Amino acid sequence: MKIIILLFLFMFSPLILASELPEGWYLTSADQYLQEDVRWFKGILPNKVVVDLNDDGMQDSAWILTDKTKTKWALFVALSSDKNNKTLIKLADDEIGLHLNVGIRFMKAGRYRTACGKGYWKCKHGEPAEIEIKNGAISLNFFESSSSVYYWSENASKFIRVWLSD
Repeated sequence: MKIIILLFLFMFSPLILASELPEGWYLTSADQYLQEDVRWFKGILPNKVVVDLNDDGMQDSAWILTDKTKTKWALFVALSSDKNNKTLIKLADDEIGLHLNVGIRFMKAGRYRTACGKGYWKCKHGEPAEIEIKNGAISLNFFESSSSVYYWSENASKFIRVWLSD
């Protein structure tokens, strides 16, 4: 019985994922990345994170998606709810250059120094030198360049973006 269930999940998981994605967007594939960028992520495509991001006990999803024209990428998050619905949020997007140069990773809960806290620039009014991530977060990484983190703020009821490097 377990084998049948696993086989079903393996065969139909792309269909289940496709139904979650916003219309006109698809999950990025290996051929959109330079192989050296994929190696930077230790061979795991940096295009999907599934974890509880807002501490409600339900699995949420984050994806780097490409539009059907292959000219734009976007970071989308699907927050789960207790009614088996998902709230879809676009956190970032940009044009694709010669190749896709952006990926995501899960960041564990903890305290992190921000870019201004590391001295990349002077912290502006309201810009923290350090953040505390309570539930885990999504690290958005531009290969050979900058990185930022999106974490859920319970007080603001939204994702907050903070730069970690320039």
